[in-house]
Amino acid sequence: MLLCLLALATCCAETRFYVDQRTDWSKAAAFGQAGPYELITARVVTDAGEGRIEMLKPRDPKLGNGTLELEVNGKGKFGGSNKTLETGVTMMRLTWSNASTLEAGVAEIVDFLKFTGGPMLLGDQRRFLKKAVLVDNAKWVAEFLISAKNKDAKGRPLVDTTTGRG
Repeated sequence: MLLCLLALATCCAETRFYVDQRTDWSKAAAFGQAGPYELITARVVTDAGEGRIEMLKPRDPKLGNGTLELEVNGKGKFGGSNKTLETGVTMMRLTWSNASTLEAGVAEIVDFLKFTGGPMLLGDQRRFLKKAVLVDNAKWVAEFLISAKNKDAKGRPLVDTTTGRG
């Protein structure tokens, strides 16, 4: 009975995005083969807590390169260089206020975006996101990458690696 309840709780985990605004990025200018981008600002709520996101993604997800660059609690200007945008990367900045639930929140959000999410936020984006990269050099990142927290229910890695841009 307990195992059934645990399985039910796992399958019913919820991640919801409440979109505040969707706007054209850089006056809808095309960035190489990725085309125009859109900026989405939203509140995200997961079982672990809630945060805010800014996401910059190709308006047509088929033109993206399949990579989500996730910056956590970053500071400074959001957005990439024209060269980065021309590659078709999707960028997301997550602001999460509760450090004790940060790792669980990141796991739930990336799981939603890569594997289990619905169509509202990104259209059919999850069919096109194949890799998640953390743009962060914080202490928690290295441990997170090798821990069980970085796996979905099927054992697939959520975050694939980090970059030195953070």
